[in-house]
Parts: sequence; C-alpha cells; structure tokens
Amino acid sequence: MPHPPVLEVLPSVRRWERIRIPLAAAVIAVLLVAVAILVVRAIRQSQLEDDLAAARSALAEGTTASWARFDALLAEHEGLGSDERRVVALAALGTAMRSLLLGAPDPATARAAAARVAQEREEAATAAQAWAELLGDAPRTARLTDAARAFPASGPIRHAHALALARGGMIREALAEVGAARQAEPAYLAAAATQAELYRRAGQVDAARQSLLPLGAAQHPERGPVEAACILDAAEASGSAAPDVTALLTSAIATKAPRLVGRAKLAMGRQKLLSGDASAAVALLTEAVRLDPEDAESATQLARALLASGDAPGAVAAVDALGDGAPGAALLERALALTLLHRTRDAERTLGRIAQADLPAARGAGLRALLAWQKVDVGSAESAAAQAAAAGSTDALVLRAEILLEQGKRNPAVKSLAASRSGCARGFGLWIRGDWEEAASTLEAARADEGPCVSRVVGRTGLGLRPVAQLVTELERSLSRWPDAEDRILLGRLRARAGEDGAAEIARVMDAGAESLRALTLAAEAYAEMGKTAQAVAVVQKTKTLYPDDALPLATEIRVVRAGGDDGAAMRLSEAAVAAHPDQLDVVRERSITLVEAGRIAESERVSDVRFRPGRHFIEFARARIRAVEAAEGFRKADQQMVQALRFAMTFLPYSEEVRTRSLVALLHARRGGRRELDTAEAFLRPLVRRDTRSADFNLALAAIDRGYERVVQLGAHLRRALALDPMLPEAYEWLARADALEDEQRAQFERLYPGRPLRAD
Repeated sequence: MPHPPVLEVLPSVRRWERIRIPLAAAVIAVLLVAVAILVVRAIRQSQLEDDLAAARSALAEGTTASWARFDALLAEHEGLGSDERRVVALAALGTAMRSLLLGAPDPATARAAAARVAQEREEAATAAQAWAELLGDAPRTARLTDAARAFPASGPIRHAHALALARGGMIREALAEVGAARQAEPAYLAAAATQAELYRRAGQVDAARQSLLPLGAAQHPERGPVEAACILDAAEASGSAAPDVTALLTSAIATKAPRLVGRAKLAMGRQKLLSGDASAAVALLTEAVRLDPEDAESATQLARALLASGDAPGAVAAVDALGDGAPGAALLERALALTLLHRTRDAERTLGRIAQADLPAARGAGLRALLAWQKVDVGSAESAAAQAAAAGSTDALVLRAEILLEQGKRNPAVKSLAASRSGCARGFGLWIRGDWEEAASTLEAARADEGPCVSRVVGRTGLGLRPVAQLVTELERSLSRWPDAEDRILLGRLRARAGEDGAAEIARVMDAGAESLRALTLAAEAYAEMGKTAQAVAVVQKTKTLYPDDALPLATEIRVVRAGGDDGAAMRLSEAAVAAHPDQLDVVRERSITLVEAGRIAESERVSDVRFRPGRHFIEFARARIRAVEAAEGFRKADQQMVQALRFAMTFLPYSEEVRTRSLVALLHARRGGRRELDTAEAFLRPLVRRDTRSADFNLALAAIDRGYERVVQLGAHLRRALALDPMLPEAYEWLARADALEDEQRAQFERLYPGRPLRAD
C-alpha cells in the first residue's frame, strides 16, 4: 500500500493558514474598536461629570457670567441619554431659580421645566416645583415647607423656603432656613448672599458682613448691594452721613439683571434718603419697587422717602401694595403717614398690627403721643411724648414742649428744651422765654442740620410776630418734609391773610380723610375765619357725629356761628351747651364771649368768676372778661381783671402771650381816653419797647396811644407794621382810613378779608 508523501498538508490546515492572519487582524480590530469605545465613553463620562460639577458651581455662584456658562452646558448636553439627563434636571432647577434671582418672575417657564424632569430626578423636580410656587400665586410657603421636610439636605430647596419665609416677613425663621441651606451645601454662594441680606434686615450688620466673606466682590455682584446696605445701616444707626457707596453698586447695575439692579437701586435710594435728598430717593426706590414689587424693604423705604418728601397719601399706598403680608417696619411707616393725615382710627388699627418687637421705643412712643394730642387727650400725649423725648427724638421733645404749654406749664417746657443738644429745640426754648434775637440766631444756626425742624418751629410760632409771607414760606418748606394736617390748616389761614386761596389748603386736609378732634375743630375755625360759613358748619356737623359725647365740638360750633354773624343762633347754642355741660370750661368760655359780643353785659357778669385757662383762645376770653366787668362794674374791677390776666400770662404762658396781654391791657387803657390813661397804657408797653418787640398786637396798641396823642406820623408807621405782621386787624384799616392814610391796596385787602363790612372808626 503506497504511503502518502511526508510533506503533504491537510486541507483543514491549509484552510486555517489561509484565514488565521485575517482573523487575527479582525480580532485585533474588534479589540481596538472596543477599547476605543470604552475610552471615548470614559472621556465623555468624565467630561459629563466635569460639566455637571461646573453646572452646579454655576448655579451656586448665581452670577451673570455663571448663568452664561450654564446655558452653554445645557445647549451642549441637550438630548443625551437617560444618564446624561441629570444635567437637564439640573437645568430645570436652574431655570426656575434664575427666573426669580436674575430676571422678571416667569412661573410658566419654571413649571414647564419642572414637568420635563418629573420622572428623571425627584429632588430636582421637587425643587423646580418649589421655585415655581415661589414665583406664582399659589400658597407658596406651605408647599416649600413640605419640600424642605422631604429633602432636608437640599440646599436649593431650603434656600427657596428661606426666601418665601422672608417675603412673608418671617426673618428669624428665614435665617434659620438659609443657614441650613448653607450647611447642606457650603459652596452654595447664592445662599450666602441671601443670608447676608437677612442678617442685615434683622439689624445684625456685623453678622451680615461676615456672611459676605465667601463672595468675591468682582465675581459675585450680589455682594455690592448687600455690603452697601450694611454701610448705610451703620451710618443710619449712628446718625452720621452715609459714605459714598456708588462704587459698590456699579458691578451689580452693570449686569442689567433686574433683581440685582433693583437691589442696587434700593441701596442707592436709601443713600439719597439718608443724605436728605428725598426726591432723588423717591425716584430710585420707585424703580426698585417696579423691578421687585413683592420686596417688602423696597416698599418700606419708598414709603419712608415719600413721607420725607411730604407725600403722606403716597406712603400709605406704597405699603398697601404689599397686602396683608406687610412687615412691621412697613406698617410703622403707614401708621406715621396716617397719623400725619390725622386719620386717627386707621392709624391706631395699623399700630395694633405691629408686633411689639418691631416697634422701636422712640418712634412707638412718638406715634402714641401724636395720636393722643390729635384726640385732645393732653395727659396721655404728654406721657408718651416724654418717653419718646427720653429716647432721643427731637420731634417728640418739641411736641412735648407744645403739650406743656397747652397746660400752662411754661417753666418745665423751657427747662426740657434748654437741656437738649438740638439747636432747633434750644431755639424754641429761647423763643418761649422771650429771648427772640438769640432764638432767631440759634434757629438759623441749626437750619443747616435741622432744616425741617427749624421751619416747623418758625412757621407754627410766628403768627402775628413775623411777616405772613415768611411764615407761608417756612410752612411750605416744613410740609414738604413733615406733612402734618394741622400745619396745613395753619398754612391755609396764612394764605388767606396773604390774599391767596387759603380754603383750598383746608379742603386738601378734609379730602385726605382727616378725622381727629384737633384737626376738625381747627378746620372749622379756619373756614369761619375766612368767611366760609357753610363749609365751617359742615365740618362742625362731621365733628359732632364722630365725637357725640365731647363738649369741644359744641364750643367750636358756637364760635363758628358767632363768626358768621348769627348772634341769635350763637346765643341759643351756647345756652343749650352750658345746660348740657355746665362744668366744661370751653363751653362756658364761648357762652361768656357770646353774651359780651351781644351786649348782654349783666348776664355775662359771671364770666369774672370763670378762671383763666391756657389755650389758643386765652386772649379773646380775657378781653371779653375785662369788657364785661368794665361795662358792668366800672374801671376798678376791670383794672383788677387786667392785672390778673397779665400775671396769668407772665406766669404760665409763653412770652409771646405776655406781649399780647400787655398790648391788650394798653389798648383798653388807651380806649378809655384821657392823658392819665394814655400814660398808664405806655407804662404797660415800656418793657416791650426796650426789647424791640415785633408784634402785630404790640404795634396796634402803640397806634392806639398815637391816636390819643394825635401823633399822625407814628400812627401810620405803627399801623403799617401791624398789618405787615397780621393783615387781619380791622382796627388798623379803620384807623388808617380815619387818618386818610389808607392806601388802595390796603382798602382792597380789607374788602377781601371782611366782605360787606364798612370801614369805620370805633
């Protein structure tokens, strides 16, 4: 059997040899492809993790540049597989956060973003929904509270919860929540900025600055507004002028992000307000409120700026825009604005909504003093004003002095003002004491630092002592900073004396809702003084409706009717009022004056038994009392009444009342006629001559003496000075007419002030 050749190769071997090299190459290629795939996947996963970390970092930074990086990452990874959708989930959260932090609120976008990731990542979806609630109109705090409980370690959720609490005025709770957010994620810089802002609002300026340390000023523009506000807080607390904080806000404004710009405008507005530029503050703060209508501090500061610019109704509206969630600081501004408008009931209700912890001692006591003063509750007003003055309020110190003067406590008023460090207060004390030249120089020296206070003191105390035009200017200036309805009524009286439409000022007060007993009685008397009897009677009826058990509206009604020339009605009203309130001195006084004016002297003799009383009608009452006794019993008893009135004025009332009383006594002596009586009149005026007194009553009394001595030149000079200080002196016009020295302009002024009254000598 033949053997096969030794070198013969099997077919299978030949096939293997043919395919082994290609097969090896294929295996190597497959392995290379697998390795390549694994490497690419690893690279992409690493890049994704890096991008995810960068996205988290961008969200934590919360700056404009970081949001730009976030947008780029979102565009790069949009549409990837399920693993990569974590970035999209984070993007949903970022979209919702950015809607509140940097742009106009956009709840629709936030909710849509939340829906996209509802199945991808529960925490991100819940956080996005929470932010959507924060932006929308739903009951957001409750939803956020539930979210914070579900994810206690989520910095974004707890940060959102903190902001919701802060917007509801719960600053302490918000601080605790934002602290938890920072503890959960220490690198969460947006929470650090919020924490600093909340510390500042809570009055903890040092803690706020400490919270700002992780934020680089250049990289995180939110630091600018917060740090500027911290500086302004410290300046406001010390009473010093605020330093220039504009540089700290430049980077924030440059971002053009509405919320950062709004916060920067808020800080700049506060700076302008602290420096005294109220109009500029109003413009800046109005913009801040427009950019973030729900921000309570912006609304509070806007209300404060509006009040400082004299717009009390605007201040009320700014706080009302916050709704029921207005914090205590905002309500305090609302209460002050309502008080200045003399809307006493609304002011008291607003004060009742403020927690005691949110009511500063000085401002709270000052508000209570104003409200009590407006209700003519003099005792309560003095007690509250003393508390506010002890806490350092110059306004309260001046108010307390006025209240003390109302009660005839001149020496305590002078003593309290003399001890003050305020030049305005000291000047007021000097004026009360009668050191008028020193008072004028002291007040002028204080005008640079205490302009509103000086204007108010000068405007309120100058009637009959300074030219009317000057007082109008001072009160206009005062009302532009301190819009008190009582001062506006006084401005109306002064405008009427100056030949302007004073009734319009009274109408403004009434249209603004004034309802205090003091404002209503003052308004009625002012209308009556201007000859607006119908308006005066309408105000009296409103007063009687609001205060049916008080006797003061009845006394005011008697005055108004008597000023309107209806003596019969005044007689009937006064008789009924005295029968209803026999022990009420205001009513008895008006009855006595009415009897004297009607010439029923015998019935008015009892007026000599009514004690003198401080108040704005003291001189009128003293004059009626002296006239009654003089007509009924002769000069001796009348002289005793004169001396008694003068002693009362010198003991209890400001020096200006002594001037008026001395002038009244001299005028009555001069009218009796005879050289001896004229000499007595001059003796009463001699102390005023030595002090170079400038007073309408004083000059009128001098003119009466000039008439008796027939000193025509001096007569005209004194009468013209009297009319320059107070145009509402009918005797001055009549005496000038009798001396043929009445000018056409003066005649026209008399006819305007006293329509239908003929010019005649007494």
